[in-house]
Amino acid sequence: MRYPPFLTMFATLMIVSTGLGILHSYHPQEGLGSYPEVAPFTAAPAVIRAGDTATLSWASRGAESLILVSIPEGRPGAEEEVRGLPPAGMITVRPLATTRYLMRCVTVSSGRMCNKSETTINVKGTVKEVPHIIESGFGGSN
Repeated sequence: MRYPPFLTMFATLMIVSTGLGILHSYHPQEGLGSYPEVAPFTAAPAVIRAGDTATLSWASRGAESLILVSIPEGRPGAEEEVRGLPPAGMITVRPLATTRYLMRCVTVSSGRMCNKSETTINVKGTVKEVPHIIESGFGGSN
């Protein structure tokens, strides 16, 4: 039985493509799940003393911008949100209490929002109130 040339060519392309893995080109990378996503999202160091700094760092795949939410332990309603973070980067934080950080990515073109990634910075000790100090040096003469 003879098949039309276009069907023969199509079948040949399908067999070759499948053999080369072209039709199955999406292979999730190790540690990366669904698309879009934030992975990894880490805090370093993960344990600090009250008032010390830590660095949150992240990378994402398929995100156009990110949203960071901080949720301090024992302070209901004190959540803070930062929108418009770049798809990869880092930010320095100075939590005064153990704080959970949630990172979500946004894709404007598809309108999809990815699952949240989270990390926690455990804070040991308490911080005393620091008096407000105004330093001079704004120019001009006294």
